Amino acid sequence: MFSIITPVLNGMPYLPQAVRSVAEASEGVVVQHIIMDGGSTDGTLRWLEDNQDYGYEIVSGKDSSQSEALIKGFERAHGRYLAWLNADDLLEPDALAKVHRAFSTSDAWVAVSGAALVINGENEIIGSTKALPNGELSSLLGHLQNIPQPSTFFRRDIYNLVAGINLNLNYAMDVDLWLQLAKHGPIHVMKNEILSRVRIHDGAKTVNNQDATAREDLMVRLKHGMSLTSKNSLHLSKRGFIYPCLRPFQKLAKRALAKTPLKHNGK
Repeated sequence: MFSIITPVLNGMPYLPQAVRSVAEASEGVVVQHIIMDGGSTDGTLRWLEDNQDYGYEIVSGKDSSQSEALIKGFERAHGRYLAWLNADDLLEPDALAKVHRAFSTSDAWVAVSGAALVINGENEIIGSTKALPNGELSSLLGHLQNIPQPSTFFRRDIYNLVAGINLNLNYAMDVDLWLQLAKHGPIHVMKNEILSRVRIHDGAKTVNNQDATAREDLMVRLKHGMSLTSKNSLHLSKRGFIYPCLRPFQKLAKRALAKTPLKHNGK
């Protein structure tokens, strides 16, 4: 059985698509879908109350962050396998069946992860993720790319052994969790299986906070053993600290160039 948590705060217009994708992926498997609404005011709660035929559970109430919503959601979960799907992402129709088959082949894997397509606000495919060589701790630390969160499913018994979702993290709580889990065993990476679609749009939290995301990612990786002098550390340091400091000067330089009159014919 799967327990899938969807944290949401003002999730329209994308939430209905996310909910339907879980319902479609539930065919042939048992799924507990818990939607944690943090006090939406855009019609999200009304839609959820009107469409409960999709079989989800609604938990509505104020929370301090997405991380708190996830913590509370996983406390309610009783499935053997856990995951979370954000309100703007989608599961592929056969994702859960593929993950269930993968878990049934080995007791050693703490999680199963696949690839993901990247879509925009109009559901157009604009990219995809690249699979990591493997899901061992060294690989997760050694590659800048993270395994895609909505394509990753983990065992509840292992989740209960680790600290779980860190309430103090706002952007890299998934990275932190994968690294915690990987200390108890490998994450099985299904390189050629697309399990979800990750939506990139103007309202996405990580899109609007890329500097803070890089800083938090760096902090999490260093905590779990990444070398401060590694390529990943240097890259994240540039993205999180150096580039933000340079950005105002770059803007000033562009404005100055824009005001400089062009000279023609040497005059």
